[in-house]
Amino acid sequence: MIVAVVISNIFQGRIVNNKVREANIATQDKIRAFLGQDQFDDLVKAQEAHYQAYFKFNEEPQPEETQDQIEPQPEEVVVEEAKDSDDQDESKGN
Repeated sequence: MIVAVVISNIFQGRIVNNKVREANIATQDKIRAFLGQDQFDDLVKAQEAHYQAYFKFNEEPQPEETQDQIEPQPEEVVVEEAKDSDDQDESKGN
């Protein structure tokens, strides 16, 4: 049953994608006819410039750390001294 659902989703996705692509191309053709090819090209360039500016992230480049630059941190070792039962017996007896 799951396989049938997955396969039907694949086919539906392809059909929808094809329809959207055809509608997009038809709409672009109508815009070209209305504006003219030169204005359409200018519009596409302006849109691309807007996308580049909008999605530009102002991140400062981080210096890459190499293994030589990374200093090993000392590990904390907690050692608990175990008291022998003999030591405890001696302290009780005295």
